[in-house]
Amino acid sequence: MTNLMSDPFFRLLKGAVIKATGMQFFADKDDELAEVIGRRIEAIGAADCAAYYQLVTDPQEGRAERDELANELTIGETYFFRHRELFDAIRDVVLPDVIARNRDKRRLRVWSAGCATGAEPYSLAIMLRREFAAALEGWRVHIIGTDINKKFLAIASRAKYGDWALRATPEGERPLYFHAEKDGWSLRPEFRETVSFQAHNLAEDPFPSVADDLYDFDIVICRNVTIYFAEGLVGEVIAGFHECLVEGGWLLPGHAEAGVDLFRAFRTVNVPGAVIYQKPGEDRPSEDWATDIPAPDEESFLDRDADSGDQGREAGGLPLEDAELAALGKLIDRGEWRLALDFAAGIEARYSHRSAFFLRRALAEQGLGRVAEAQESLRKAIFIDRQYALAHYYLGVCLRGQGDLSAAARAFANAASVAGRRRADEGVSDVEGLTFGTLVRMAETQLRMARQ
Repeated sequence: MTNLMSDPFFRLLKGAVIKATGMQFFADKDDELAEVIGRRIEAIGAADCAAYYQLVTDPQEGRAERDELANELTIGETYFFRHRELFDAIRDVVLPDVIARNRDKRRLRVWSAGCATGAEPYSLAIMLRREFAAALEGWRVHIIGTDINKKFLAIASRAKYGDWALRATPEGERPLYFHAEKDGWSLRPEFRETVSFQAHNLAEDPFPSVADDLYDFDIVICRNVTIYFAEGLVGEVIAGFHECLVEGGWLLPGHAEAGVDLFRAFRTVNVPGAVIYQKPGEDRPSEDWATDIPAPDEESFLDRDADSGDQGREAGGLPLEDAELAALGKLIDRGEWRLALDFAAGIEARYSHRSAFFLRRALAEQGLGRVAEAQESLRKAIFIDRQYALAHYYLGVCLRGQGDLSAAARAFANAASVAGRRRADEGVSDVEGLTFGTLVRMAETQLRMARQ
C-alpha cells in the first residue's frame, strides 16, 4: 500500500477514522496512519480506500473493523502505580474525603477511563485493600476499567503481567500482590474481585449511561487519553465526566492533560506533583465540612505563605520573601524536586525563621525519596511553629511511609488537634482549595488507619 496516501479517498477515510476513534493525534501523521490503514486493508482484502471507507462508516457492519483499527492505533504503555504523586493524592486527599462523605451509604464507585491493560484500576484496588481495608469493611466497592482497545481489555481481564509493567513496584512487595510464574506475574485474586472491565469509546459511546453502569461515580480517573483528542472533543469528554460524578466527586486527569479552562465547572485542588478536580456539591459529611473552596484560578500549590515573616523588598507585587516562597512552591507543584532543592539551598540563609520554607523543602525532599531529610525539615517547621497543622500532617505521612505507625499516629493526632482549633471553613494558607475542616477529616482518617 505504498501509494495509499495518493488514493483520492484517503483524506475522507482519514477523517472518518479520526472521528470514530477521537485520535486527533494522527491529523498530521499521514505516514503512520496510512501504514495502519494499509495493514487493515490488506488483512481484510479490501480493494481500495473507497471500499474500506464504505466498510468503516457502516454503523453496523463496520463496528468490528473500527474496533480493529482502534486496537492498532491506541497505545498501551502503562504500569502499576504510574505517577506515584497521583496515587499519593488519592490516598491522602481523595479517599479520606470520599469515605467521610459516603459513611452512611457505604459505597465507593470508581471509573478508570482509558485503562489500557488494567494496571491503573488494579493499582487502586491494591491500595484500597492494603491501606483502607478496615475503613471500607462492609462497603460495596466497584472499580470499572474501560478502554476502546478490546485486546488491551482481554489482557486486563487475565491480570497477568511482565516485569516491565511492575517496574515501579518494589521487588520486595511484588509477592504481596502477585503470584510469580515462569513467564510473568499473575495478580492475586483478592485484588481482582472489586474490578471489572468493559469496552467503551469516549469519542462515540454515550456517558453517563445507566445501561452501561457508567454513572454515579465518586472518582473518575482519565490520564493521558484526552491528549490525543481534538480540543472540542476534550471539552465534551470532561463535561461528560462532570455529569458522571456525584456531587463532591473527584476527577483525576493526567499531569499533561489540557489547561484549566476546560475544568471551570470543578474546584481545583493543587497537591504535590499533581492537580486534581472536585465537582462542587452540598452533600458535606458534617456541618464543619469545608464549604468555601475557591473557584479554579491560576494559583499553584503553596503559592501563599503560612506565616507572615519580615516584609522585605517587594517582587512582582509581593514582599521578596513571599515571592521567593511562591516560586519555590511552583517548582514543587510541577514536580521539579531537584530544581526546587537547588533553589531552596540558594535562599536558605534568609529563611531559618520561616516554618513555611521548611515545609516546602520537606516536600521536595520527599519527592526525591529523601524521607529522613524530609522528616528533619518538617520537625524544624514544627519547632518554629508548633501550631503548623500541615507540617504535623505531612510528618505523619512520612512516618507512615517508613512503617513507624505509632509515631505517625501521634503526628496525625497533633495535626487534627491543631487544625481543629481553627474555623472549619477557614482556608489553609499553604494549599489552595484546602480548609481546616478538610484537613481535620484527612488527619482523623489517617489516624484511624495508623492505629489499626
